[in-house]
Amino acid sequence: MQSLVTVNTDTRQAWRTEKNRTVSMVLTPKEFDLLVCLAEAKGTLRTRRELLSRVWKISTHDIDTRTVDQHVARLRKALGPAKGCIVTVTNYGYSCDGVALVKSSVPIGTVQAVADIFKSREALQVVTVLIPLGPVKFKAKQKVQLCEVR
Repeated sequence: MQSLVTVNTDTRQAWRTEKNRTVSMVLTPKEFDLLVCLAEAKGTLRTRRELLSRVWKISTHDIDTRTVDQHVARLRKALGPAKGCIVTVTNYGYSCDGVALVKSSVPIGTVQAVADIFKSREALQVVTVLIPLGPVKFKAKQKVQLCEVR
């Protein structure tokens, strides 16, 4: 599945793909952590108790709470058209697909600094580079790894 959402775990920023354009998302810290936790599972189901333990760092023995469900509902609202990447498994938990996790390996700088990297290579493929100001597309002949994808 093509990634509908890209999350940069270093800068704690997230973008969603929407009608051939990229839109920055505003997430609360817990919504961001929840999205990362679900995305790290790469389509594997996460129980509500597991999410409470990993995201909220609380013991889940004998706790029955709707906290996870409420945060997932708010996260889906923030995801907009990409909300389908979070799947509910009734009476169990949640699964997530279509979210790419990346880490910054390019120091924060100007678009020109990133463009200079690509100018040294001949054009063939279109590569999307995420920078703090948003996504910028460049053409590169060979795949250049500017970020680590998990």
